[in-house]
Amino acid sequence: MPLYNTHEYKKLEVLVNEVQLEHLKSQLDAGQCLVVHITPIKARCSEGGLQLEWRAGTYTIDFLHKFVLTLVVHATMVEKITAQIMAVCQPAEGKAPTLTPIDTGYILISGLETVIPFGV
Repeated sequence: MPLYNTHEYKKLEVLVNEVQLEHLKSQLDAGQCLVVHITPIKARCSEGGLQLEWRAGTYTIDFLHKFVLTLVVHATMVEKITAQIMAVCQPAEGKAPTLTPIDTGYILISGLETVIPFGV
């Protein structure tokens, strides 16, 4: 069973909301990534949640629906893919930001210990 040279690959975990996910799916070229995996999650933001007011009063939604994209990419592609993600998820210059701090996403980059392909 062939092992990939793990020093050549990085894992990116991208935490985004549903709107950002739809834009990212159309932008990321599958050929640049060894693995693309999307996982729905509920995440708690640093602001403590979303305050909503209704006739019955105010309540807080503390865990919001988000998605984690797990990408395994060649180390030489990390900067390019990170720039693509940032371009899609941030408002264009001169435009008012449409994202609140609750909508903030994150990109986590880590090395891989072992990559073992199977069923190929």
